[in-house]
Amino acid sequence: MEKRIFDVFPKKMLGIALIFSSVLFIFSTLLYLFTRTPNVVAIIAVSLITYTNTLTALFVCSEKLRRNSLPYIVLLIILVAVSVGILVFEIYYLLAGKFVAEIVEPGYAALGLLILLILGYFANQIVEKITPELYWRVGRFLGEDYINVVYVSAFAMIGPAIAFFGVTSLDPYMGFLTLLIAFMPIPGKIRNIRMYLRREEIAKTVEETIRKWLLSIPAIKDVPEIKVYSLGPLAFAEFGVMVSELIRDRLEVLGDSIRVPIVDMIGNLVGIHAYLSTTKDTQVLVGIPAEDSKVSSKLTG
Repeated sequence: MEKRIFDVFPKKMLGIALIFSSVLFIFSTLLYLFTRTPNVVAIIAVSLITYTNTLTALFVCSEKLRRNSLPYIVLLIILVAVSVGILVFEIYYLLAGKFVAEIVEPGYAALGLLILLILGYFANQIVEKITPELYWRVGRFLGEDYINVVYVSAFAMIGPAIAFFGVTSLDPYMGFLTLLIAFMPIPGKIRNIRMYLRREEIAKTVEETIRKWLLSIPAIKDVPEIKVYSLGPLAFAEFGVMVSELIRDRLEVLGDSIRVPIVDMIGNLVGIHAYLSTTKDTQVLVGIPAEDSKVSSKLTG
């Protein structure tokens, strides 16, 4: 008898996160073309970064994508490099232009940045709130970059707000500070790249943790194989479990007893795929009291 357990982070959540990231990126790009303030350029760079964690979850959740991680790390490096490049270029442009103010429509710039702040906040809350409770850590991982949009947008509003009241000369200086603040999420992404380089070590640690925990359950007789697909921050686990024939009618209950604690304990798992099979032979040991190689009278009365 065999029982299959398949549980994975909902892919619709990844679609929602991608929609929010796209809205933030497109809106901030259009806002910059309309207002020409460096404060908005910082949001463009930060909105690009919001794609990275969703990209990680997408590759781990997909059975086809997680088996070949090279496209993932290439895309991750490209996103981080483009984001850093945008910030560095704009800083160089400000320094080369000696902080000449080019902002137009400062009122619309301030309003647009307020909208971006609200969008970033709602993106964070929606992604985290509608994530299944079992995968709350994955939901927080997806939503954390939207908070950076909130922080940077809040600071970016200062320059256009001052310009709205007639002091446009301060906008490039405030934009310079906003661009520096926009570097805030970059160290975390570099850390993710370093974790990717250690993915085999991380996968081995997760594998050993799962095996040790499974074998601590008396009903489980053996764990023949465990495969962990890790991209660093997130992972997916596949394993088979041999259980006692005595509990063949309780495989459904045992499956839930395995699924929930493992996902909750590991923390960075986006899902598991497990097979529960009963052993062919079951030994039952019975102890009988004996005296001088004969059955004890205490047993027979």
